[in-house]
Amino acid sequence: IVLVSDKLKSGGKVEQGEVMLEIDPFTYDGQLREAKANALETQGRLEEASTRVRLEQSRLQGALDQLELAKSDLARITQLRARGTATEKQLEERKLILSQRSLAAEQSEINIEAENAKIRQLQATAERLEWKIEQSVRDLENTKLLAPFSGTIRSSSAEVGKLAYANDIQVSMYQSDTLEARFVLTNEQFGRLQADDSGL
Repeated sequence: IVLVSDKLKSGGKVEQGEVMLEIDPFTYDGQLREAKANALETQGRLEEASTRVRLEQSRLQGALDQLELAKSDLARITQLRARGTATEKQLEERKLILSQRSLAAEQSEINIEAENAKIRQLQATAERLEWKIEQSVRDLENTKLLAPFSGTIRSSSAEVGKLAYANDIQVSMYQSDTLEARFVLTNEQFGRLQADDSGL
């Protein structure tokens, strides 16, 4: 505990929302900073993966264009071979080029699928980190014990420097405007109350 309100003593009056005590926020502040840094890192990796997808899509388009040219070239050389004006070696070379271009296009498609899978993984990580940030903010806010209602302090065990644990009761208080009183009446007193509007 790093701060205790002066009003946190028996009979002290506190208003709703008033800070009654505060525990050291250092650990929770560190968790929040770490969660934010991890989220920024993940966002950067997402942007990097998206850029790789765009680059690979550009390569794929180039590979598909080259594939179409290779198909046209093969069709042309096949016609020339049928007329006897091209050699078998030229035909084989064009088939090899077509095969290489086809493999390059397929590899680009596979690379795009792999990068998209990485993007989905990073998006899931970003979701978890967003929750972690929300949790860290909440934990940091919970380092301050606020009065849940306006009332009077019944008792307090809070002291600066004291270690506070999850199930420790630091403050006991009651609402001053909603007190309940209990009386023990004899049968005779109860009978008079029932019979007479003027009371005891």
